[in-house]
Amino acid sequence: MKKLMISLCCIVVLTSLLASYATASSPALPPENYKGPVAERPTFQPGEYWSYERPNGEKLKWVFEGNEGNYLVFLSGSKKVRLITTLDLGQLKRIEEATGKVTWEATNPEDIRFPLWIGKTWSFPVQVKSENLGGFVTVWVNYAVVGYKSITVKAGDFEAFEIRREWKAQGFTDAGEETFWYSPLVKHIIKYEGEHPRELTGYKKPKRVAQQVE
Repeated sequence: MKKLMISLCCIVVLTSLLASYATASSPALPPENYKGPVAERPTFQPGEYWSYERPNGEKLKWVFEGNEGNYLVFLSGSKKVRLITTLDLGQLKRIEEATGKVTWEATNPEDIRFPLWIGKTWSFPVQVKSENLGGFVTVWVNYAVVGYKSITVKAGDFEAFEIRREWKAQGFTDAGEETFWYSPLVKHIIKYEGEHPRELTGYKKPKRVAQQVE
């Protein structure tokens, strides 16, 4: 019983430390006196795609397949991997098409919380599981929209929201930060800087832009 109490106390202390890492989240909508750009949640059409390239020359491509209830389904260009996301593009699962094996999984993911505006912040715990991790690991994540400007990538020049993300894993010394840029015109992230850097090299434009910056 004494060991159990010690373990419970450790869990409470660790949870409190991780919670203190979180920053305050902004309201769901911009302040009434906000006059800057706002990006609403995008909608997609089957067949739209986004191509990326990493600094080492590795190429990636994601094709939108369709909606499954309140989720979005993307396929890799080679159709080897199926990616399931939330409506806010938070990655839930990566599944091998041939075997149906789940190679990566997360609960409560919110990589982007729409609508976006300059100054918006949000923070939450997410549980992540992959082949390397084994079981689920809790990660605290903080986001902040720090600006809106023109960004040049291989696919062209785009106005984009600059978003910074900080994260810290429970029970590990792992922590990090990265910056990415979301373009309302492209309706996706066009550039990543951090652990998995990449930039947009091409995309299929929809017949009509379903979402604009105000």
